[in-house]
Amino acid sequence: MVTLGGVNLGYDIIWQDRHQSQTVLQSVITTIGCGQNIFVQAKSIGRLVTLVSNDNQGWISAAIVSQLKQMAALPGEVFSFNFHDIETFQVMVRHQDPPALDIKPLLDGAELGAWFTGTIKLFSV
Repeated sequence: MVTLGGVNLGYDIIWQDRHQSQTVLQSVITTIGCGQNIFVQAKSIGRLVTLVSNDNQGWISAAIVSQLKQMAALPGEVFSFNFHDIETFQVMVRHQDPPALDIKPLLDGAELGAWFTGTIKLFSV
């Protein structure tokens, strides 16, 4: 089961970037003399969590969409995130990478009581 702030997102929502390497930050600046200044640091927080519901799996109910919209509207709020009891940590909504919540009805024009697909962007804190 995948949960966000106690909201059940089901078993089959996809954590798109779960296995991407995000543990090192690196910046390279070329100097006027054509040298390079390289800055490298281990990254302890800020892991990307992009949850995806597509046409084939991970559908989100209208009631859950309403809860997600309310959660996304809370500036600076920290939520617990649990991915199938394999990984658990704290996250915030990734408003710096808009749209943080990009949800649409599975069937165009169907809103009330419908199923939804889309993307929820979060990051660990």
